[in-house]
Amino acid sequence: MARARFTISHKFFAVLALLAPLILAVAVAGVVGLGSMKTEFGRVFGDNIHTSQVSTSLGADFARADEIALRLAAPSDPGERRSLFAILDRSVVPSVDTELNQLQALHATDRGLERARVERLAVGWSQFVALRDTGALNAQRGAAGDRRGGDPLADRLIAIFDPLSAITQSEAALEATQAGTAHAQAVQTYDMSRLVIWSIAIGACGLGIGS
Repeated sequence: MARARFTISHKFFAVLALLAPLILAVAVAGVVGLGSMKTEFGRVFGDNIHTSQVSTSLGADFARADEIALRLAAPSDPGERRSLFAILDRSVVPSVDTELNQLQALHATDRGLERARVERLAVGWSQFVALRDTGALNAQRGAAGDRRGGDPLADRLIAIFDPLSAITQSEAALEATQAGTAHAQAVQTYDMSRLVIWSIAIGACGLGIGS
């Protein structure tokens, strides 16, 4: 009795039927892996990097406010004082308020510790705004000297702005570190996806050859 055999055509379609799901699996693995990597990179640049930039800008504006306040506490002519108050009230204060709001929004879903740091920034800034509203900066205070020369107003400004500077520097450094971690995770995701794709592809080829 003649032995039944697949024709070449039948064998080709049988192998193709086996390979089709594997090829599809390769495509799905590639899409999922690349999509996950894209999400990680999006989080890096959309969250950590942006937050670091906002923190850095906020720290710079805190430094501007501190410098202006100290200059207002020292002797200066009326024209210069009007100019300093204009810069403080029309530029620096609105900028700080905007950046604080941005930072609070960026950390709205973060851990309590990170939200607490932002709250400390808001509280410290509100202390300066309250000091400004009392008119303490309106009166000139003695001769200009060392920043830590013992003047009560200068000491008060130091007590307000030194912690703000430390927090913003720490915040920017932390976000940069987290960005690096997220980047490393994205690279790891990509490498794992590539490994899966190659493994499936090699398996598919081996199955095709063996058939």
